[in-house]
Amino acid sequence: MKQEKYVPFRTIARIETEYPKIYEKASALNVEPIDEFEAVMGMVRDDILRICNQRGISMQTDEGVDFVGAKMFNDTIFVIVSKDWIKSKQVYSFSKEFCDMLYDMDDFEIDANLFDYLPFNAFYLEIPNRADIHGVLAKYTPQKQTLMYTVCYNNFAKRENIVSGEIDFGIIKSYHNILDELEGVEVLEEEREKLDEYLRVIALVLQSMMYLCSTNSDVEENPEQKKIYKPSTTVRNKFSELRKWDVGYRVVREHAKAKKDAEEEAEEEEAKEKTGERKRPRMHWRKAHWHTYLCGKGKTERRVKFVAPVLVNEMKDDELPVVNHVK
Repeated sequence: MKQEKYVPFRTIARIETEYPKIYEKASALNVEPIDEFEAVMGMVRDDILRICNQRGISMQTDEGVDFVGAKMFNDTIFVIVSKDWIKSKQVYSFSKEFCDMLYDMDDFEIDANLFDYLPFNAFYLEIPNRADIHGVLAKYTPQKQTLMYTVCYNNFAKRENIVSGEIDFGIIKSYHNILDELEGVEVLEEEREKLDEYLRVIALVLQSMMYLCSTNSDVEENPEQKKIYKPSTTVRNKFSELRKWDVGYRVVREHAKAKKDAEEEAEEEEAKEKTGERKRPRMHWRKAHWHTYLCGKGKTERRVKFVAPVLVNEMKDDELPVVNHVK
């Protein structure tokens, strides 16, 4: 059976059809990162009217104005991000349970300097178990401390299949800042669910980036993709050119084991309490969180560790089931 084209590759194919030689022209640009968006948007704008004519969209209507504005923005960011991503095609696949663990964390501060430790500045994050959303293509620019991203949707029939955005970490210092910016935005009730899902995805992207920069990240090359991985100096956008990494799977396995052990111990404790043999505070799980510390010469280098959920009030502190893998 023929393998379905990988979602980002399908979008790249659409972009190449609608904007001939756009990747060739965008890659040849000799501009500063701060000027890249305007330069690429100028290239995209040249083809917008032709696309409007093909689709029968009049620029004299609100529909036409809205279509052009959204399409120029979304496609421009996708081009900027994807032109760098196709050079290495790094894909990170997070387990569903690990994504839930990350999303369940409390509001977190964002230190953009930590992103200097990203393995790759352009990458694709597969979002598990989302019927509509396949993943997020992202590019971090250290010089600007900004993140450009495109949420890639599975369904090509219903929409252009992408929604793009940019986060300036000079302004956004925490995930709560993003929520603050949207607090006063009026959203139709039928759109609320989509917005909530979108915010959940953005939270996962930021948490995922921090995890990839952590000193104890659990990242292993996907064994199945490793068998077929064939990098090419000529960009063909084939599935075999993807290098895929599994993230958080070991953490989830060990946490599941720790949870099972804790449940068995709790049952034993409950039995002892009924007979009056022992009484102590009830055990509970503390959420996963980030531990930031200073290191390096003069303790000036800031790094972060991921601390998995831990059991509080367990009988033996030295047997506390903490999952931390330090490379």
